[in-house]
Amino acid sequence: MQVTGDILCPPNFTLSLLSDPGQSDPSVSESAHADVQLLCQARGRGSRQANLTWLVNGDVTDLGGELSTCHEEGGANQEVLSGRVNVSRELWEGGATFTCRASHAHLATPLSASASTYCKGSKPSPSVQILPPSLQDLYLSSSPNLTCVASNLKSPRPKFTWSRSGGGALGVATSGPAHRLPNGQYEVRNYLAICAEDWNSGEEFTCRVGGDDVGDTPLVAAIKKENSE
Repeated sequence: MQVTGDILCPPNFTLSLLSDPGQSDPSVSESAHADVQLLCQARGRGSRQANLTWLVNGDVTDLGGELSTCHEEGGANQEVLSGRVNVSRELWEGGATFTCRASHAHLATPLSASASTYCKGSKPSPSVQILPPSLQDLYLSSSPNLTCVASNLKSPRPKFTWSRSGGGALGVATSGPAHRLPNGQYEVRNYLAICAEDWNSGEEFTCRVGGDDVGDTPLVAAIKKENSE
């Protein structure tokens, strides 16, 4: 029976991901001045046969870039596989998480290394605000909309609940599609149709947002027209 060298010497390498917000590689991207350079390096036995995959906020993404291999001389005497990419500065400064994943035919579990402008656990907390009807909406529609904006949610499907200070019936509320923020979290908008007369009279409207990532205490925001008569 023939035993391959790969089985006799299974892969044993480490993975690191370095970022340099002040530098990008012009050979990788024409818009280098607007980008941030990321360098992923696998070091050790079998690293040159590894396959590197990039993820943005947990989703596999083709970031292009370039690959290079070398054999370090001297005391280290290690195989090195390097993957270099430029990423959008807007995504980087918005808190997106970039991950380099290295897989190998004889490695049971891929190795991963991540980088982000946010420290672990420091992403913005969920928040909610209500946007008033636009002037155009008030003048042209008898049922203008209030917009409840829930941001920095882990889930794209929060639960919205509306109430009014007068205690009367409410119009129909509808949610728009969830929008993925650069930091990997979600923003969702919910629209409530109201009577222009109720708004102009100074009645207060309240939006409550619940869901798994909000916890037992819902997010609450309230709004009313200022200087109403």
